[in-house]
Amino acid sequence: IIVKRNTSKKKIVKISQLKKAVPKLLDEMEKELFKNAEKFIKSNIIKTDSLKGILELVNSKKIALAPMCSNINCEDILKEKTKGAKILNIPFKQPELKDKKCIICNKKADYTCYIGKSY
Repeated sequence: IIVKRNTSKKKIVKISQLKKAVPKLLDEMEKELFKNAEKFIKSNIIKTDSLKGILELVNSKKIALAPMCSNINCEDILKEKTKGAKILNIPFKQPELKDKKCIICNKKADYTCYIGKSY
């Protein structure tokens, strides 16, 4: 009997079939775990254009996608005002930033970034 850790489903497998069954089962589990993680992360990323929005999202353990400028002081202010949230990642694919302002200093935004706390 082999059991999938992520679903606890049991499957009866003959010893002679283990060499084929285990790698197949591991591949299935990896795909399922990745799919679940991707679904979870996508459902917890929310766009905002304000510091107030960042505070609400961070306090509810979500990840904010928000415009920022390149000034390092803005990230320091962000960390201070949110009690530890930081820029987690700057995505390669950037939306058009026309008329977008930095959530901290209100100057022209240079990029959008994921903001949250690391736990």
